Amino acid sequence: MDQLEVKFRITNYYEHPTDNRYVVFHYYKNEQAQTFEDLLLKNNIRFEKHIEDENAYIILFAIPKTHYKECVKYNFIAIGTHRKPFIPNRYLGYFLILLIAAAITLAIIGYLKSKSV
Repeated sequence: MDQLEVKFRITNYYEHPTDNRYVVFHYYKNEQAQTFEDLLLKNNIRFEKHIEDENAYIILFAIPKTHYKECVKYNFIAIGTHRKPFIPNRYLGYFLILLIAAAITLAIIGYLKSKSV
């Protein structure tokens, strides 16, 4: 696999580079990998696990493509479970929602008034 392709990969899963029957999921955080592994074991999905330590600590899982859709779902659960909120302060989040709603309302009012002139 090309190094440039690895650097610009958007998702943390991709087709196995040498065996197209498998999809590879990779994690840099141990707690995300552990949650993913627990979900695989709970749902009786066969997998192979490999830990790379060369350049960075990477945990790899090879999953048969027959379980692709459900593993993508488990992947999102594993990442989301250990993710910090985008806006950590609850009141700031509500304030931003109200501010955006007010801006949209003013834009609609401005559009309607410009049409009536």
